[in-house]
Amino acid sequence: MNSELNGLLNKVDEWSKKDRKVYILTTPDMVDDLELVVLKHLAGNCSSQIAMATAGICVTTPERMAVREMTSRHPAFCKPELTGAIQTQLISLAIEQSVDELKTFRKSAGHPGFTKNVKNLFSKFLDDGFSAPFLNFRKYLSKNESFKKKMEDLLVIYKKYLELAAPYITKNEMLALLREGFDEDFFLAYFGPKKIGNRQEDELLKELTKKAEESIKVFLPDAAEKYGPNVMKPFFREHVMKRQPGRCDEVDVTKARCLDPDLEAKWVAGKIAGLLEEDDSLHARDIVVYLPPKNRDYIQATDRAFKKAGLAFNLTQESSLSSLPLPQLLRSLFEDSARRYEVSNITRMLRTGLVLPDSSGDEGIDERVRELNSLLPRIDNFLRKTGTRTEDQWMTEWHDALYSTEDPGENLEYHEKCNAFAEDIRKKTVALFSDLDAMKNPLDGETGIMSVLRKNGIIDAHAAQSARNTRTVRARGIELEGITGRMKESRKRLADLVSSLSAAEIEVDSSAFAGKLAETFSEPYAAGHAEKVDEIKVVPIDAVQCPHYRHAFVLGLDRNTLPGSIPEGRILTREEEGEIPFFHSMSIMDRYAYTDTLFLDACSSASDGIFLSYSRNTVLADLNEPSHYWTGFDAPVEDVELSTTFNVPEFDIDAAVVQAPSVHLKEEQRDEWNHLKSLTAFENTPADLTPELAEKLYAGEKKEDGCHIAPSYSALDTYAKNPYEFFLSRGLRLRRKDDYVLSSKNSGTYIHDLLEAFTNGEFNVPGNPDFDVQKAASSAIEHVEGNRREKSSRNSGHEKDILSMLSATAQTRRFKERLEDTFRRYLVDLKNRQMENQSQTALGETGFNSKDSIRNVGKGIDIPFELEGKTYHLDLSGTIDCISVINREGDDTTYLEITDYKTGNFTKLKTNLDIKLENGIRLQLVIYAMLIEAHMNEIRKMLEDRGFEVRDRIEVISSAYARVNDEKKDKSRKDDRYYEIGISDEGYSTKKNSDKTEVTIPFKDVENLIVDAYRDILSGHLEISPYQLGNSNGLEYSDFKNIMCFDELFGNSYRELKSRNTETKEN
Repeated sequence: MNSELNGLLNKVDEWSKKDRKVYILTTPDMVDDLELVVLKHLAGNCSSQIAMATAGICVTTPERMAVREMTSRHPAFCKPELTGAIQTQLISLAIEQSVDELKTFRKSAGHPGFTKNVKNLFSKFLDDGFSAPFLNFRKYLSKNESFKKKMEDLLVIYKKYLELAAPYITKNEMLALLREGFDEDFFLAYFGPKKIGNRQEDELLKELTKKAEESIKVFLPDAAEKYGPNVMKPFFREHVMKRQPGRCDEVDVTKARCLDPDLEAKWVAGKIAGLLEEDDSLHARDIVVYLPPKNRDYIQATDRAFKKAGLAFNLTQESSLSSLPLPQLLRSLFEDSARRYEVSNITRMLRTGLVLPDSSGDEGIDERVRELNSLLPRIDNFLRKTGTRTEDQWMTEWHDALYSTEDPGENLEYHEKCNAFAEDIRKKTVALFSDLDAMKNPLDGETGIMSVLRKNGIIDAHAAQSARNTRTVRARGIELEGITGRMKESRKRLADLVSSLSAAEIEVDSSAFAGKLAETFSEPYAAGHAEKVDEIKVVPIDAVQCPHYRHAFVLGLDRNTLPGSIPEGRILTREEEGEIPFFHSMSIMDRYAYTDTLFLDACSSASDGIFLSYSRNTVLADLNEPSHYWTGFDAPVEDVELSTTFNVPEFDIDAAVVQAPSVHLKEEQRDEWNHLKSLTAFENTPADLTPELAEKLYAGEKKEDGCHIAPSYSALDTYAKNPYEFFLSRGLRLRRKDDYVLSSKNSGTYIHDLLEAFTNGEFNVPGNPDFDVQKAASSAIEHVEGNRREKSSRNSGHEKDILSMLSATAQTRRFKERLEDTFRRYLVDLKNRQMENQSQTALGETGFNSKDSIRNVGKGIDIPFELEGKTYHLDLSGTIDCISVINREGDDTTYLEITDYKTGNFTKLKTNLDIKLENGIRLQLVIYAMLIEAHMNEIRKMLEDRGFEVRDRIEVISSAYARVNDEKKDKSRKDDRYYEIGISDEGYSTKKNSDKTEVTIPFKDVENLIVDAYRDILSGHLEISPYQLGNSNGLEYSDFKNIMCFDELFGNSYRELKSRNTETKEN
């Protein structure tokens, strides 16, 4: 055992013989571990000594000591404690109440994560005891203008937060009261890092040291103590390469260089299995495994490997119970009455699976939960679309809430059942809130919270849910509990809270009780294993352990993982943080030394052996280099590859087996090995469809003259990008679930609606390209919001949904205003362009064989072709955003320009467009030109009916993308908002990158390209072959990446796009 720890235990032995209380203070990470070590040491073989030790010796943290000793001594401890969860809520409220006064952070205040980042910074302020005037003074002294502006906003929030936090007792206040009011006779020991915590904790330790009859301080090694932060060479020369005298002299060090984290975890499991087998005196509890902090890859790999090896281990880390079903339900129930029926609150409550309709017949809880889970997305969408968010709306019966029963066909019975279930959910929810409102005292045995929950079936549903989630893993005879333990604990904490408050005769109303609940459930809980079992301790390296282990394993010692890079502060940069004199909280530079200290503590926690490892590849196959922590030790290195033999038979993959299938295997290994061998030969290559199946999937409507297929340009685009994605989306018709949230697609729809309203509106007067931008914009906005159109190009219900979302909250209303400002700026540029080019927007939303558009030609383009003796027709269709006219003086021709509005990434849209068009990608502009050329007479009539002059000759000269959203302009370019391709009667033309010459591609070539694609499709050809061109490829925006599992190791490859006509140079 560590010499410092031995010194502490010897002193405790001495003190325990005297009639004095012994306090051993340490950090929260180490308190449980240290308490177990102390009590085991004192116990020996005498059971009576354990009782004495438990009563007379207290291993605790300063904060726990304050709560324990001062709760009944000082009235301030009657105030609710300011927990981390409450602190977050108060900071969020302070930001919300201060947002109008903010300047620098006004936009950031609404972003996800801003509250958390502010909380982290404020915690440092509070740890150092910084008042608002002190921080204001530091701002005044600074010459950094950026720091001054940020601090001005932060001080506004900080002052408001301090006001809101006044009713609570803070950790610092508790420590100060303990420092002043604790006057018993006691012995004091401190064991842990030199810097225990914040300023109050340091001062408390100094004061308690003075008051104690005798005291001792044992500090863990600090890498920055002698050398300062980020000075690695002296640190490793003394502490690592020479093995710090008295600490690591007799410790054996083993290093491993592994292929990936999975094999690294298997190597660790194999080593542990070997150690336990070789040494009968070694127990699993004598081994500690350190993982990189907050690294899910290593957690999962270690969990898999240890379970496979049959090792008893504790990988469960302390976590809050707040996210579990019962705490989430209670949070929703005790939500402010003005917000309780908000969709987000109702959804959170229903997702718990605890609010269920009363059983009708034999239907059990599990069946009702499954039905609720299947219908929850529809209920959520129904609430959002209808704007159901008030009590009055919830009191009204829902008719056809989820499904319309007007014309359901064969599904009438199912639809009626679903609607009835939703109506039962409504009744149960209303009843639950009504019972809660009738509750005068949450602690009352007959009408209190426990009675309300039992009456509405919540307790029974939660018990059934707990039983359903029970998972036990048997490892060496020890049962490890899964989520059930945490669920039972949440139910127990609720019951304990009610009983403790009742016993203390504390009167609380619903609001106060809600605060107590949040406080109770936010307390950390380490679940997943029985107490005091013989198991390996697996912890993140920043959870400092008491140094009483015999063997320690440290994983993930590559440069990117440990130490990794220290990021800039989220609110203040490194330079700006330097403007504030942090004494006790950790500055950015302190974190370098902190990482060194963590590694040194990990190496110092074992007495017999240290095992260090890193992976040469990440789970994504990115290369890693070892960190200086790994290279600093001069020790033998083991290379861990696929062919490595471990001490665990389940892990071993003998390379000879691959070459010699007849090698002898144990009977129980043969099935598993055959499975592994089949995986090594796996190729991710889909089988082709039969032509008969392909025809059923794609052939479309059968008519007298053959099968008619209606391909949109987006379908052609999908096939050209990746044929297999076309099969998934157009053949199997898989779709990503549409969440009812405000997305870029929704905002683009709103912009399109505004442009459509302008083009067809009263301020776009035929023959007059000049217009009043403000009046035209206001008219279009009013037109869209009023939905005055007789016929809309988009589903009117969907349009109303988008308008409802844009008007839902103050934040979305501000976003709507920004979209409208973007629309106005586009109109300004459009007006200037029209005046320069003598052009004018004429027809908005013109469809070809499209029933949903404002104007519909009625036909598209019919492209017939033969395949295997059958006739097929491709009926090309589409809807054009805008057709503009140009009537130049002295010219007998009316020229047409096609425009497609874009609100997304305009730069990527233009890159290598010529090559993409030749390969069938982004044919939208070309197909639009082909449609107009095929129906020029109908377009002429539409223009004349609209009031535009149409001359003897009419022709299309260009088809363009128009960027509507704002973007920094390149002053060297003209008309940065537009990207055009030339159009003539014969075809389209683009400028080549090499010599800027124009090459015309006949429309007939485009038709042949489309026909060739559908010949492949109807033949059943399937291939996972996304295109690749420059830095873009056919997978980057795909919704189906996880389904396709594209991997070049398993036979997949990209399809390089090249020009079909001339050699071009890629961008």
